[in-house]
Amino acid sequence: MADRGFCPSCGEDVPVYRAVVEKAQQQMVELRCAYCGFSLEWVQMQKVTSGGTLIVADDSETMVALIRDYFAQRNMFEEIWTARNGGEFLQAAVRALRSGHLLRLVIMDIRMPVLSGAQAAIALRWIEKGFECTRSTPIIFLSAFRVDESLKRVLSYCAPAHYINKEAPGTPEALMQRLYQVASRFLT
Repeated sequence: MADRGFCPSCGEDVPVYRAVVEKAQQQMVELRCAYCGFSLEWVQMQKVTSGGTLIVADDSETMVALIRDYFAQRNMFEEIWTARNGGEFLQAAVRALRSGHLLRLVIMDIRMPVLSGAQAAIALRWIEKGFECTRSTPIIFLSAFRVDESLKRVLSYCAPAHYINKEAPGTPEALMQRLYQVASRFLT
């Protein structure tokens, strides 16, 4: 799917965004104009297959439990590992790579003790190079802070990577839905 499309409402080629919506009791991806929100196309969502390992790194035990339980209920991963800081995350990542586990996704807080999420993610990319991995593990960063130039550079360097503001208005369930949408995009 392209990141641009023709919007008949705007009358021009525009950037598009994707929204996961329920249509006829099926989850579909709707492509919408980033300028006016006009629905441009519906695409049947690819099924997210189960397997591999998810590592959740956050210094908040509540957030870790929320994410772990949410994804465990959806059977998206064979294993879900947790870490309380960037150092524990790197230990888990190296253990997974050394033992041949498929790291399918990382969800990590940006601000953590010992090593920040940004530092740990950059270190992960070097570790993956050392292990001669053929693909980079997708990373979803969580934070209550707005994206600044420094974080944009980290996202670019750590691609595939995405940022989600965990303090955006809404319920914890709404945050988990946003997290699921981004995770699904990485995993399909």
